[in-house]
Amino acid sequence: MMATLALVGSNEENQKMADLRATYPTAYLAELESRDKTKWLSELKELAPERSAAESARAAEAEAARRAEAEAAEAARVAEHERADAQKEAARQADQDAKVIAFVEQLDLEIASLPGASAAEYTSDVPSINMGLVLLGAWAAPCPASCDVGPLGLLPA
Repeated sequence: MMATLALVGSNEENQKMADLRATYPTAYLAELESRDKTKWLSELKELAPERSAAESARAAEAEAARRAEAEAAEAARVAEHERADAQKEAARQADQDAKVIAFVEQLDLEIASLPGASAAEYTSDVPSINMGLVLLGAWAAPCPASCDVGPLGLLPA
């Protein structure tokens, strides 16, 4: 019984829409737009081609704007990621530079305590710093408790 009533109601609704389409196409399109967007677009092509073209252009513009917004958001995300990476690299490099400076200062102090040694010979670059640390290590070997060869030992090459 309920199925029959639903079917009769559906048939009446379909007939009403068909009559509206035949007599008042604009009202039919307005009613159809609120019910079924896909069918409305196909009917719009047939009943109002100029409005259909305008609607298609508007939809294309909206899609292009959505794509542009998504691309801009992705570009912003990539730029932020690159900025964060650059900051991390700068912090890492600053930390490395600070370690080298600390080693050079420590090496200067320790080489200055060696008789007949010049600190300038062992503080110009990483290999010469390492050589200075080796010399200090050899010199400090007889007195490990009283000698300090730096906080981290040899510098990485």
